[in-house]
Amino acid sequence: DVLEYVIKEANIDTVNDVIMIGDRFYDIEGAHNFGIDCIAVLYGYGARDEFEKYGAEYIFETPEQISEFLS
Repeated sequence: DVLEYVIKEANIDTVNDVIMIGDRFYDIEGAHNFGIDCIAVLYGYGARDEFEKYGAEYIFETPEQISEFLS
């Protein structure tokens, strides 16, 4: 519901250039429900095995890794 709200409010027509950053499997599931890739972060509440189980496209340990990836 949160992603649907954000996509609508931000007037996003296509999710091709959108990526979800989250720290739990709910974030991964939500992203995948909209066809969005997900970056799972290990500095939050989730763990690597959870992220791998739910199919996060990327797993990063630090915000700096995300910044480098997005650059």
